[in-house]
Amino acid sequence: MATLVLFAALGLPTRWPTAAAGGAVPSLALYLTEPAEVAGLRSALLAAGASIAHEFPAAGFIAQGPQWLPEAMAGQGAARLVATTAVDPERAAALGVAARAAAVAWNAIVDWSMGDALAALGGAEDLAPPPGDTLVPDDVPTLAAQAFDQSLYQQSEYLIGRIVVNIVLPESDGSLDASTEDWSSAEEQLVLQQVVKALEWWRSMELRAGLEFVYNGPIRVPVSYEPISRPHTDERLWISQAMEKLGYSHPSYITAVRKFNSAERARHGADWAFTVFVVDSSSDADNRFSDGYFAYAYLFGPFCVMTYGNDGYGPENMAAVLAHEVGHIFGALDEYAEANVPPSAIGGYLGVPNLNTEAGGQTNYPCIMRGGIRPFLDKQLCPYSAGQVGWRDTDGDGILDPVDTFPAVSISVQTDATSTTVRALVEDQPWPSPQRLPISINKIAGAEFRANDGRWLPLPHAPGTPEGGNTAEFGAVLPPAPQGEWVLEVRSSNTVGNTGRASARLSVAQGEMRPSVNLAMSVEVDGQTLIIRGESSCTGSCGFIQVALARLDSGEWFALTPTDGAFDSPREALYGELSAPAGGKHAVEAVAWASSPWAEGGVWAGEFTAADDPEPTPQPTSTPTSSPSTTTLPVASGANTSLYVPLVWR
Repeated sequence: MATLVLFAALGLPTRWPTAAAGGAVPSLALYLTEPAEVAGLRSALLAAGASIAHEFPAAGFIAQGPQWLPEAMAGQGAARLVATTAVDPERAAALGVAARAAAVAWNAIVDWSMGDALAALGGAEDLAPPPGDTLVPDDVPTLAAQAFDQSLYQQSEYLIGRIVVNIVLPESDGSLDASTEDWSSAEEQLVLQQVVKALEWWRSMELRAGLEFVYNGPIRVPVSYEPISRPHTDERLWISQAMEKLGYSHPSYITAVRKFNSAERARHGADWAFTVFVVDSSSDADNRFSDGYFAYAYLFGPFCVMTYGNDGYGPENMAAVLAHEVGHIFGALDEYAEANVPPSAIGGYLGVPNLNTEAGGQTNYPCIMRGGIRPFLDKQLCPYSAGQVGWRDTDGDGILDPVDTFPAVSISVQTDATSTTVRALVEDQPWPSPQRLPISINKIAGAEFRANDGRWLPLPHAPGTPEGGNTAEFGAVLPPAPQGEWVLEVRSSNTVGNTGRASARLSVAQGEMRPSVNLAMSVEVDGQTLIIRGESSCTGSCGFIQVALARLDSGEWFALTPTDGAFDSPREALYGELSAPAGGKHAVEAVAWASSPWAEGGVWAGEFTAADDPEPTPQPTSTPTSSPSTTTLPVASGANTSLYVPLVWR
C-alpha cells in the first residue's frame, strides 16, 4: 500500500517551544498505519525523537516532532498515511474504521474553531457552566486502611504523563426503560473527535507535562435503562450494568469503574486512567437528565458523565464542557459563582488555594474552570487551576513539582575472601502532598556504582526483581576487595534525570594491593592526520583492559582501538586517529580502565606543536600516570552511557 502524504504548514494555537533539535520548530502531524503495524510505528517515531500526543491503538498517532519528521516517516514507509493538514476521512478509511475516526479527530485539531460556538452565544457573554458538576466519590477507604490500593484509588492525581482515556457509550436496549436513543456511527465519531479536542486543549497548555493520551473506545455497551430519561443519581443503575458487561463488577459501581481504569492503565503501560461516559441525548428536548444535570465529574476521578448535547452547548462544542470536567478529574475546583467554592478551598495534589473563584476570590482571570465556551476558544487557564492539576515549578528547573522527585538509595556491602557483594534498594520519593497520599509516577532508570572515586559502572537489576517501577533493587557480586580502606558509592537516577546516591565504607586488612592501569602514549602528525598510539597495561588482579579513550584540546572523547581488534588482555596496544589540528601547541589526553571495579584508572597527558604545513614529525610523550581525577573521566551518566561495557571479570 502506498503512503498518502499531506504536507503543509500547520498553525495551531499552541505554546510550542521556540526550537528543537537541529533548530527545527516542533509541530504536530498525523501518522496512521495498519493495526498490526502500530507498535512498529510508535517505535519509529520515538527513535526519531518525536513525542506522542494522542495514541489510537488500532490506527496510529498524533505526534509532535521536528518539521522534517513527517516526510521522513513517509519516506521510510513507517506510516501509511502522514498528514500535517486536514485529511479526507474516507482516504483514512482504507486503513480501517479506527483510522477514519482518528482522521476525524485530527481534523478537529487542525481546525480549532468550534462549530457554531460563537453563534451559540447568541450575543450573551457565554453559556452557563454545568450546575453542581463536582462530586466526591464515596468508595474511597481511609488512607490508613490496609485495603487502600493506589492502583484503584489514585488514578488521576495530577495532569502529567501518559493517560488512558476510556470512552463508554451506554446503549439502551429497551428491556426495562423505553429506548428513545440510539447511537449512530457519525455520533460515535463526533464523540471521539470532541474528546480528543478537549484533551489536546490541556496538552497544548503545558508542554512540560509531557501529556500523552491513549484512547480506549468509544465502546458501545448495552444497558436495560435509558440514562437520559432518568435523574443523574440513577447512574449507579446503568453504570453498574455497563461495567458488568465489560467484565468488572463490584458492590460499589464507582469501584467497578476504578477496576476498569486500573486494568486499562496496566494494559497500556500508562501513569493514569479515567473514564468518560457519554449519554445519548440526540432525541431529548433539553439534552439534560430528568433532574437538570448535563455534565459532572468526580473529583480525582474515576469518571465523568456528559450528555451528547450538553444543555445548550450542543455536540459540536462538547470539547469545551469536557475540558472543564477533566480539570475536576485531576483535582481542579470550580471557579464560577454559582458553585460557591470559596477562595479558602484547597484544590489538587499540590494543595493550591482557589483564589480565582468568583465567590469572593482575589483575582479575576478568565479560566476554563469558570465554565463556558470562551475560555476554551481563547485557551484561558488561571495559575491557580494550573497549580491544582499539578502544573507548578517551584524551583524553576523546568520540571513540574509533582514529578520533580529524587530517588532515595540505601546500600549494603558484604565481603569475604572470595567475593564482595554490593546491593542497593532505590525508591523514588514522591513530592509531598498536603492533602493527598503522596505518589510518584517517575520510574527508576538505573543504577551505577564506583569504588574510591573510580569510574562509574552500571549496577545490574537484582535477579528476579521487577524493572520499570518507582522502586527497584540492584546488586552485583564483585571480585574480593583489595587491601585498604574503600568507599563504595551507588547512585541512581529517575525518568526526569534527578539522582540520589548513598555510600558505604569497607575496610580490608589483608589481601593484595590495589591494581592499577598505566598508559604510555605517543602522538604524531602524518600529513592531515593526527595519530595517537601507545600501550595500556594493568597490574595485579585487574582483569583486562576494557575501555580506552582520548581527546584533543579538551574536545569530545573518542575511542582508542586495540590493534589486535579486541579488549581481552591486561596489556593492549592502542591506536587512534583524528584530523590534524591547525598549527600551534596542542594538548592530548588519554584514559584507560581495567575490567575490575577495584582497579585504579590510568591517565596520560601530553603536548605537541603542529606546524602550519604539517609533516610527519614524532612528538615526545609525557610521563604516564595513574589515579585519575574524577573530573577528567568522561564516563558518567547521560550521554556517555554507550561507553559502558557489562561487568565481566576474567
